[in-house]
Amino acid sequence: MGRPKLLVRIVVGGVAAVYTLLLLSADLQLDSLSKRIIVLLPAVGVAALWLWDVVLWKLPIVHGVTKRPLIHGTWKVLITPHAESHIPKGGNWGPIEGFIIVRQSFWSLDISLFTNGSASDTVNSSWINNGVSRPQGLAFSYRNTPNMAELPRNEVSYGANTFDIRSLIPKKMNGVYFTDHYTKGSIVATFVKRTVSYDSYEDMVDSNG
Repeated sequence: MGRPKLLVRIVVGGVAAVYTLLLLSADLQLDSLSKRIIVLLPAVGVAALWLWDVVLWKLPIVHGVTKRPLIHGTWKVLITPHAESHIPKGGNWGPIEGFIIVRQSFWSLDISLFTNGSASDTVNSSWINNGVSRPQGLAFSYRNTPNMAELPRNEVSYGANTFDIRSLIPKKMNGVYFTDHYTKGSIVATFVKRTVSYDSYEDMVDSNG
């Protein structure tokens, strides 16, 4: 979800550290144990929030309660444009192969999609409640930037994508997409692995076949 998560964590941690130092330097009329407890509360709170955001929510004992699917990692995708899409002459009618890279914590989600012709990055994203018995679905908007070789036939575009997610640790996600270039279609994502670090699209292809 397009949030500056690293900056937020740094600011929250910094505020907690400053608050702790101020308490330590203050002449509080408390016994030593009480003072230590009060001083440590902000740091403990920040640590607990960080642990929940990064680690605890994924534990089996609590994961089912959150209904938040774990989709962090590398996904291989197959994009199939709809027959009514307004694709320029010489454009790719697919099916188009590519990869989605998902970087996920409980409160943040960054999604990037790569093909041999373009790269897309999330502008905003939101989890969708699908009822009591089902995991949350996913909707996100994105900005697509074509490779230089695709210009001027292909230009920067914006679009929206939804994924229907059927389990808390899915191996496949089915979705649809729409763009402001009057294109639309289906997209199927198949899980590959949890790794998210690559140097290039070619590196993704070489590493994941």
